[in-house]
Amino acid sequence: MASEEQTKRLLSAGQAAELLRALAAELDQGRLGAAVLADQALLELKQALKEKDGKTSLELKLKYRGPAAQAAPKSAGPAPRGYKSLKKAMAKSWGQLEKTLAQGQTPSPELTRLFVEQSRRMVGFAGKGDEHYPAYLALVQALQTAVEAGALDQARQAAQDLAQRKKACHEQYK
Repeated sequence: MASEEQTKRLLSAGQAAELLRALAAELDQGRLGAAVLADQALLELKQALKEKDGKTSLELKLKYRGPAAQAAPKSAGPAPRGYKSLKKAMAKSWGQLEKTLAQGQTPSPELTRLFVEQSRRMVGFAGKGDEHYPAYLALVQALQTAVEAGALDQARQAAQDLAQRKKACHEQYK
């Protein structure tokens, strides 16, 4: 079954760069959206740079050209469509991450990947805290890096920083 997810947002150059870095990190990990790419996956990249009426636009399109992609692990559950359901799912994942860290354990890579994926989907919603998104994504990446390295103290610090960022955003937008 084919699915399509498109987002359109107004970003500063720095925010666009951060979003592209997050996509690059996802590809480095062998993931594209909810799909896990096969080893040695090939992607077809189409790039169009257009100038019209004094406006410049860049369109990027990535197509997976390789063995069939595996579905995301079952633990990921169905992908919430709306912002509200996504935020509820994120609250669950975040709660599990915090609980695990409070118990002195490093969260599982699967749980962390789920939270990272949810976070990346969240930043696709315009008008919900856009100015917080680049810093938020950087902290999410720091958490994922610490978990993958098994660095409990760094994971705790990243989670603490994320909690502060979340609080600041929610104070402004809730």
